[in-house]
Amino acid sequence: TRIGTDSDWSYVSAGELYSMAIKTNGTLWGWGNNNDAQLGDGTTAARDAPTQIGTDTNWKIVEAGMTHTMAVKTDGTMWGWGFNGNGRLGDGTTQNRQRPTRAGVDSDWVMVAVGKWHTLGIKSNGTLWAWGHSGSGQLGDGTNQDRLKPVRIGTGSDWKMVAAGYEHTVAVKIDGTLWAWGNNGSGRLGDGTTQNRLQPTRVGSDSDWKTVTAGESHTVALKTNGSLYGWGFNGAGRLGDGGTQERHVPTLIPGF
Repeated sequence: TRIGTDSDWSYVSAGELYSMAIKTNGTLWGWGNNNDAQLGDGTTAARDAPTQIGTDTNWKIVEAGMTHTMAVKTDGTMWGWGFNGNGRLGDGTTQNRQRPTRAGVDSDWVMVAVGKWHTLGIKSNGTLWAWGHSGSGQLGDGTNQDRLKPVRIGTGSDWKMVAAGYEHTVAVKIDGTLWAWGNNGSGRLGDGTTQNRLQPTRVGSDSDWKTVTAGESHTVALKTNGSLYGWGFNGAGRLGDGGTQERHVPTLIPGF
């Protein structure tokens, strides 16, 4: 069903019970559930139609999670709002925010990924950072310790993209290798085990991965040749491989 009549949308992200979007003019919009102020309009009132968030016109990227939202502006600054338990907004506190609040002072962010209770970002120099909850090691810093501010993950400066599931994280490096860490229930990390990982762990030996996305307990990734793979929990056939059997390694989805 078409949402309204506007034809100038440029970016959209779906959270658990709400959605966020950016228009071509750089304005930010949100709608849906707002119990934890995850829409960022200064209230906790639900919105049943796209509602403009503030008046700024320099929003570039927005990502919706379960109850918190993160965004990057065209100037490279990072912003967060909504529920801030475990420090998932990255502003150094656990205070909930009803409006976009800047996370730190850096202005070189190029990507952000939002999980259930954690957040990750990539900077323009290719370094990877994470903050929020790490009960299953989903931050990737080698601990289960929550972080209220962005902490650098490893020493690499070759990260291309990152995606966050509920309690696991997956990423692709510039060389096309695939990496995963955090909760490994149902084999959602794809390394052939169900063992949680506290640090980025390479998935297989292939180096032709293009992009990856993470669900609650499953993962799907695309290779440079256009083939599609899935792994992890497969209830209701969410992997698309024609069955309901969980997969512990990347499994080709027929027809792609």
